[in-house]
Amino acid sequence: MDIFVGALETGRDFFRDAALIAFHELELFEALLSPMSLESLASTTHLEAHHLRALLDVGRSEGWVVEEAGVYSIAEVPAAPKSHPTAGWGKIAEAFRANKPQALFETPGALEAYQNHLFDLSSPVADELVVRCVEPCERVLDVGSGYGAYGLAALHGFKKARVTLVDEAAVLASGANVQESYGERVERVAVRAEEMTFDPIYDTVLVANLLHLHGPDRNRAILARCACALRPGGRLIVLDLDPAKEPTLAAYFSLNMAIYTELGRVYDVETVSGWLREVGLEELRVERLIRAPSSYVIVGR
Repeated sequence: MDIFVGALETGRDFFRDAALIAFHELELFEALLSPMSLESLASTTHLEAHHLRALLDVGRSEGWVVEEAGVYSIAEVPAAPKSHPTAGWGKIAEAFRANKPQALFETPGALEAYQNHLFDLSSPVADELVVRCVEPCERVLDVGSGYGAYGLAALHGFKKARVTLVDEAAVLASGANVQESYGERVERVAVRAEEMTFDPIYDTVLVANLLHLHGPDRNRAILARCACALRPGGRLIVLDLDPAKEPTLAAYFSLNMAIYTELGRVYDVETVSGWLREVGLEELRVERLIRAPSSYVIVGR
């Protein structure tokens, strides 16, 4: 997420033009000459509703589209840009018609470069999160850990702590050198987050910048597994982008998720809090971090 924030800040025109090109290629301006709901637009265009929602949210933030009581209509029809990116965001219409996410790591070393950069950007945020939100603990579970910025921050803060990192096998393998100095204090488990099974031994479960990668059903399953791993009185901590703080950023980031994931999008505090209550965490509080002003932290127990 932090990588995309920087990219949007420096390349806003590129992302705007790519979204506008997709609007034209998918003929959304023509379709919305007659105001209609998201469901009707999906039926008319034969596109998935979650893809359309992502584009429409960008359209609303840019003033091309207005929405009232769930009905969308055209406010402005800007001309399509002449230049056309050839990959990634340049293939939004193609990806949405095929209903297939774009590949993110196609070149050798791309995964490692991305994860290293993400680790470097996340580490200062992780340090603040541990100081502000994590109580003294001995067992930490970092779900969707990447190279472990948040879990390793807990090891820095609590000298008796041990951390279990959960992610895809390729991610954990490529990041092993980052954690090697911690020795037996770090355990790596390659498993899909919604399929993990741990005994209820963890004082703290961290879910940082993970939920935006998935759809609601998968996120509910992930949080249910996280809750099952908590010891009595343990804390489940969720960090993610807050659409209420940065609606334009959230709109573009949700479109990025629609391009590169199956059902990912940005979720607000109320939605995630509802999921946490569903899995039995009734005592919730929301924190804000100085080093991540566009994000929320929900602490539940």
